[in-house]
Amino acid sequence: MDKHFHYYGTYLAARLGGMTQHNAQKLAGYCHGMTQMNIGSGAVLPWYYQGKKFTPCVTGSSVAKDDLGVYHSELAFRRFPAFEAAEPAVVSRDIIDTRRAGAGISVEAVMPSAQHTYNPLTDIDWKDGGKMKPSFGQKLAAKLERLVRQPVVQDVFQGAAQRRDDWSESGANPDPGTHEQITGLDPRLKCQANSPFARQMMNDLLNKTHYDNKTSGIEMALLGCRLFVYQNTWGYALKPTQAANSEPQMANLKARKRVEAFYWTLYTIESFMRGKTLRDKLHLSWQKHATSPALLDNTLYRLFSFKGDTLEREFMWLNQLPGLLGHYGLSQKSVSGNWWEGFRCRPDDLLEQAMISSGAGLGRDIQIIESFRQSDFFKLNKACEYHANWLYLQLKQRKLAFYSTAQQCGDDVAFQL
Repeated sequence: MDKHFHYYGTYLAARLGGMTQHNAQKLAGYCHGMTQMNIGSGAVLPWYYQGKKFTPCVTGSSVAKDDLGVYHSELAFRRFPAFEAAEPAVVSRDIIDTRRAGAGISVEAVMPSAQHTYNPLTDIDWKDGGKMKPSFGQKLAAKLERLVRQPVVQDVFQGAAQRRDDWSESGANPDPGTHEQITGLDPRLKCQANSPFARQMMNDLLNKTHYDNKTSGIEMALLGCRLFVYQNTWGYALKPTQAANSEPQMANLKARKRVEAFYWTLYTIESFMRGKTLRDKLHLSWQKHATSPALLDNTLYRLFSFKGDTLEREFMWLNQLPGLLGHYGLSQKSVSGNWWEGFRCRPDDLLEQAMISSGAGLGRDIQIIESFRQSDFFKLNKACEYHANWLYLQLKQRKLAFYSTAQQCGDDVAFQL
């Protein structure tokens, strides 16, 4: 997926799903804001308040391929697991025994053919009680599994050469953090478009919206966070075996998958508005009489198949939205070109609003804590924290706790909801 889908696509779905213009733009801002919180971004630099530290959540990695990033953030936010694949046929006693490595025993003691000892200077986090760093365990896991994997399970990783399309703002080159499925992971962690578990993730929010104190006050932010995760699952929908013989045919398949992702986004938002949960099939009720479903389908297809740089694609969205909204009886204020100024996607919008309202400025030294806690930036980070910790519990239940996605923004009461 790209930023245009996360922002403009989410906005359009929210309007069709029954949200006001203000709330739809807020939701779109949350969903798009997730694209900014990757490793190395200014959005994840720490904040301070009276000696207390607030560390924003990380939602992805810009590191080279075969890396899940700090806190396995790629797994939590951009490669959401399906938990459906069968376990690989491997020798169980040789699978990823990081505890032995952590105790100072080299891997060759476990498997002589795996010459990969750990380095106590670089592979141990001495500031965190001498624990093995996740990066070492991940490399070890991948190496061991490649060594013992049987040919019969090679097809489990058939999507390894597939690249997620079009994450970079240029639209021409894939972003380093949006690479193919990682080889060497437990097959259950493979990402799958619109998997039952992905819908379970959305229903976790839809079920808790009206009664869970853990999500109270951040419902809209959590919806934006999880729509980002949900939409990204369609980025892995096409396998090489499904690809057509020509580039135009492949572009057609990708556009159709994005149209599918849009309608499930719409269904999710509509369910959020109605206080209902998702079913296994689309159940849309937004369609009005005397309107043409084909108009939306055809317009979405043109938007998703259009090839151009990031500004050209944004121009397409900005020009198509008023007409679409008007067709479905949803007016857009200031339909003239001036409406772009207040509506156009601004990459650092949430971050800058928090800096201004809290008096923190670029130094991120918070002066007004209540304003910071009320900011959309803070709410989105707390939503990410909830989601990352929720997924970690799901991993633990499946005996996959090694891939810990848990994150903690701030441990002081000033940074609690």
